[in-house]
Amino acid sequence: MNLGAGRFVLKGNAVGLTVGTESSVLSVGGFDVQNNGTGLLADGAGSLVLVSIPPNPAAFQSNTTADADLRFGTRITVSGAGFGKVVCDATVLSRGTTKCP
Repeated sequence: MNLGAGRFVLKGNAVGLTVGTESSVLSVGGFDVQNNGTGLLADGAGSLVLVSIPPNPAAFQSNTTADADLRFGTRITVSGAGFGKVVCDATVLSRGTTKCP
């Protein structure tokens, strides 16, 4: 059985990954989001599921403003993905290994 994996490297941008109104993301590994202004900006997003796996980890770290800026009803589930600073408004629902402060 052959398995493949992709890796998204998002560096040096104002925003690394933007997820807009009612958009969703399901990612099992493969994100390297560093050295941006904001790593992940989700505003009104549907459902974000970010999972990190050992052979292809996911990390949102070392971004200037925030590693994740979550707004207006975004729902996020994190399993093992590395996050530094997370900023959330009161309407965000979060669960897993990284949650809203």
